[in-house]
Amino acid sequence: MQQRLMVAALSCGESQSYNNFVRSYQTELQASDKNLQTYFRRVNGKTGTADYHAYKTRLANSSSMAVINDMTGYCSSAKASFEQALNAKPALVVFAADTSLDQRFVPCPIQTVSTASATAKKAPAAPRTRPAQRSVPAQGGGVAQK
Repeated sequence: MQQRLMVAALSCGESQSYNNFVRSYQTELQASDKNLQTYFRRVNGKTGTADYHAYKTRLANSSSMAVINDMTGYCSSAKASFEQALNAKPALVVFAADTSLDQRFVPCPIQTVSTASATAKKAPAAPRTRPAQRSVPAQGGGVAQK
């Protein structure tokens, strides 16, 4: 949601509304962002931080493409979102759930420990292979000998 509204601030001249939104929801936005980054790090420790940044960049790029494809509609929708967020001041999670987002981004199907059942089975380990027992001579390449 924040990425979408940030793009609206830059593309639709809604900087003041965006600043008010960020100030109003600062604590919730920071907690949500921290949770998102923690999720990416937990799913893949080695590339989690880079994956997190790439995801947020994809969200912003998607919103930018939406502006390019329909600036009037996008800006109108964003303005309505700012008004809803700033006038009604619902909790961030309620606001985000009630606001239509880019439909290309859907919830991840990954189950976490807290959502997986206690009887969930682990994926089987990949089979181990043995190194070749004997060397195999190269085939072909023939230099004809007389």
